[in-house]
Amino acid sequence: PFDVEYVTLERDSGESIEKLARDARYRVLAQYVTQQDTLLLGHHADDQLETFLLALKRGSGPKGLSAMAACASFSQGQLLRPLLTVTRQQI
Repeated sequence: PFDVEYVTLERDSGESIEKLARDARYRVLAQYVTQQDTLLLGHHADDQLETFLLALKRGSGPKGLSAMAACASFSQGQLLRPLLTVTRQQI
């Protein structure tokens, strides 16, 4: 099966477009993750570095500077980012 989902972003909310899009994306994905499901994401080391640099620019604290977790609870299941140690070039 293949599903297409559309979201609308409240661009005048004062939040960054990246945060709005990320929150909307995870909200939609959460609907599909049930108990014992694992959502695999394709974030790689370059994405991790970008996330860290953006957090540093915003003046984030230790939690924000830790960037993306390789494993986390998500919806009723879990989320894994198995490529965080692999660069875009390696992929």
